[in-house]
Amino acid sequence: DIYFAYRPAGGSWQADAQINDDGGTTWHREPAIAVGPDGNAYAVWEDDRGSASDIYFAYRPAGGAWGSNVRVNDLLGGSVEQSEADVAVDADGNAYAVWVDDRDGDDDVYFAYRPAGGSWGSDVRVNDDSGTSSQSSPAIAVDASGNAYAVWGDRRDGDRDIYFAYRPAGGDWGANT
Repeated sequence: DIYFAYRPAGGSWQADAQINDDGGTTWHREPAIAVGPDGNAYAVWEDDRGSASDIYFAYRPAGGAWGSNVRVNDLLGGSVEQSEADVAVDADGNAYAVWVDDRDGDDDVYFAYRPAGGSWGSDVRVNDDSGTSSQSSPAIAVDASGNAYAVWGDRRDGDRDIYFAYRPAGGDWGANT
């Protein structure tokens, strides 16, 4: 299960709180968390409650309790695996997630966007290679204007290199560098 603990500045650790709400015995792993400037928390993780691993999300308003879990990736079923999620949040409470996804037969980096208080949008592939090389370990950051920055490990040139892509606020992912 995925747990959360909070320690206010100068205070003591509060009691652990379980984030995943499925109540089953499936695996939950590889959590990532982001906190907005307002203190609201956003968590993503790999979750096996379906027929394959999916990326799940939960939201916690500042000082509140974790809400219901929501699947982030829009592809469901079969043996497609999603893993290695990361999340970022901008000053307006919009959430940005990246993860590794094998829906195309190899590991690619995918992205989804959630406007503040809204629902996760459609998945978008971030890496632009046309081969079957594998990508791994994505990370995402977002600036105050909502521009998103993603990095990941990439084997398209044979060795594992670090690649980067930029997405202007409301735009599309650019060419990989």
